[in-house]
Amino acid sequence: MEKIGFSQANLIRSFFEEPKFHMADTFFDGMEGEGFVDNINNPKSAGVIAGKWLFLNGKCDEKTAIDFLKNLPDNVKVVSPSGDWEKYCESYYGKSAEKYTRYLTKDNQKFDEKELQSYIDNLNPKYHLKLIDNEIYEKIVNTDSFCTNIEMNKDFKNKGLGFVCLEGDEIVGAVVSCFRYKNSVELNIKVNPDKRREGIGSSLDSIFILECLKRNIYPVVDCANLNGWYLAQKVGYQMSSSYDVYLIKK
Repeated sequence: MEKIGFSQANLIRSFFEEPKFHMADTFFDGMEGEGFVDNINNPKSAGVIAGKWLFLNGKCDEKTAIDFLKNLPDNVKVVSPSGDWEKYCESYYGKSAEKYTRYLTKDNQKFDEKELQSYIDNLNPKYHLKLIDNEIYEKIVNTDSFCTNIEMNKDFKNKGLGFVCLEGDEIVGAVVSCFRYKNSVELNIKVNPDKRREGIGSSLDSIFILECLKRNIYPVVDCANLNGWYLAQKVGYQMSSSYDVYLIKK
């Protein structure tokens, strides 16, 4: 297996055209991540790793699969075609490979900005929304809470976008950019389980989307479960398709 950087990314671009591989675009757009090939002169199998995501495609046998799958850190999500890649992922990691379904939204949705603003305006006044600054960022990453491990894009302090919902000084929800692309960002949201169904999620999604629109970037949503999809639908997204992912828990 050979590593490739941004300058060689076009060698493997054709392996990752399916919508479920869209987060690999952060590598192809030169933002973050690394690429891998079985043979740099004639690639038959390829991988992209970005953040805690591994994307795999191409021809697969047991040796090739293990070369790509070995030595992964904990809590990596593996996206690959069905068939041999999935078979070898299950056999290599056993019960540590937890399969689940994610839900894609359509690209280039048109949002009702007045409706989004209404979700912000109707938030219970005991809560308030705040742009993530350095102080809030440090609080998120250094405090043991429900959002400590929320996935953020590389160099978030300088190049990220996000908001928190505060109750007093306590963070009860957060929405952040977890991947950056050329003309868009991937949205990632977490709400304290004890504070759900209080409008926090829809207000956070709304303020994030509106800020993206001001900056002429598109907010992409890839939902980790049906609850996430229902929230995305509420703020104006439409579902495109679903796909399977393996979460590797060592």
